[in-house]
Amino acid sequence: MPSKPTPATKLHTFSWDGISFSVPDEWEMSSYETNTTRSHVEMDDGSVRRLVAEWTRLPPRFNALRIQQRYAKAGRAFKKQALSSKELSELPKGWFATLYVMADGNHLLAASCLATEQRRFFSFLIYFYKEEIHNTSGTKETELLRSIADSLKIHDSPIVPWETFDFAFRLSSDFKLAETIFLSGRKQMVFEWRSRRLYVFLISLADMALSGRPLNVFAAEFLNGIAGLRGPKFIPSEDGGVAYQRRAIWALGHADQIFRVCFRYKIGVQHFPERNQIFLWAFHYRRSDDLKKLEGLAIKDR
Repeated sequence: MPSKPTPATKLHTFSWDGISFSVPDEWEMSSYETNTTRSHVEMDDGSVRRLVAEWTRLPPRFNALRIQQRYAKAGRAFKKQALSSKELSELPKGWFATLYVMADGNHLLAASCLATEQRRFFSFLIYFYKEEIHNTSGTKETELLRSIADSLKIHDSPIVPWETFDFAFRLSSDFKLAETIFLSGRKQMVFEWRSRRLYVFLISLADMALSGRPLNVFAAEFLNGIAGLRGPKFIPSEDGGVAYQRRAIWALGHADQIFRVCFRYKIGVQHFPERNQIFLWAFHYRRSDDLKKLEGLAIKDR
């Protein structure tokens, strides 16, 4: 059964791949696919699908009519399945949306936006279920779409936000997402820039994770257990930070270090007692100048 939103639905910000928008608090990302030109994100409310969002980076020269025709073709498929449909009005400039009333009593809202100047095309599918639908006016659906549309931001700046679940931080836009692990007590995101790699972690239940240990002791032990960081041995340093040393078993370096021609590591760790969280990152890099890419890396203030 879908969760039933209250009349004044609380929203939270979702930021991913240079894009931010607001969604109801109960909605969280359930899957994603991100590459250099396109992101596809799905969300649910812990029970059922709620949102499918997709955005594409367009080339400097693109055919707007062809893009709109492809979207219209997808809309015709929805129309064939629906009992009825109607175009929604009073939307922000550049937005188009159709509300479909399906045979099972559920509603599907399909929306699109072509941001010509920023060369982005967005499409959204929003799911409403019969248990929460009181009429077919489309007022509730329009209000939610307006919340998403009004909050939509395209981040073309050097520093961009990433925010999903309880994990929110800023990072250089030069880093591209490579992989993720999202668990209830640990969030891990791995980014790449050229052959360098940046691991970013959020550890919940920090009091249990630390178990009385100094923060840098925990961080060193934690990083030694990360499969992608097998080259060095991380050790707590006397200044309260985390250092590293080459493992004797790999006198010339680990295969990953040799492949990337990267033999240096920079570690940062912060404990936030009020949140009971630990923010930890490890940068696998080549030259001292590479550290400039870390400027702007910071967890979001609450």
